[in-house]
Amino acid sequence: KQNRREKSTTHHLLRGFRCSKCDSRVVVNQDFCSTAVHPPRSSSMEHVIGCDYTCLQSLFFQLLYDESSEEVQVACIGILGRVLLHGTGDILQSTRSEWMNCVDFLLLHQKKAIREAFCTQISFFFEEPILNCLVLDMDLINKTKEQKFMDKIKHALAAADDPLMFETLLEAAANILISVNIKSQPFLMSLTLLIDQLDNPHVTVRITASTLIKSS
Repeated sequence: KQNRREKSTTHHLLRGFRCSKCDSRVVVNQDFCSTAVHPPRSSSMEHVIGCDYTCLQSLFFQLLYDESSEEVQVACIGILGRVLLHGTGDILQSTRSEWMNCVDFLLLHQKKAIREAFCTQISFFFEEPILNCLVLDMDLINKTKEQKFMDKIKHALAAADDPLMFETLLEAAANILISVNIKSQPFLMSLTLLIDQLDNPHVTVRITASTLIKSS
């Protein structure tokens, strides 16, 4: 019986696990991975013994900002969406300034690999509970929460002075474009940002903007 249990555990590990919360966007091949891990409800997370999510999130930021290892930074960015999705509303609200500063840090990071990794995760900020927690009504001045966040990309484009940095910022906008509802504000704003770069003085940036618009 014990051997059967061990073989079953090994079988599941080899096939991989899927988080029902993080991987809801992913179409799963049932033949490859059928083991879904269901996290506890947000309201009961505080009762999970030994799980201080605030400390885990603090460790996440420490590793993310540690410039000694690009590989570690890229790995951290790869789970950024999971960290956001598993945080409670209270935790996200209390650390909203850290998250918003993190966005600024990653959008204009000097290392291309860091910026490219963030492009794949940026759309998670537009998940309804996340954006509502990170951008509070008191922070808004005649702007929506979506506009407030998109301003970060707009300001980053204004501050960019390198064609490669322009390109990854446009890729970030394109990832938002294909992830949000076609009738939403973020869709229109992302598309506008791409169109605005069609007359960029750098030829490669113009080509990138055109290619991303067509592929989106």
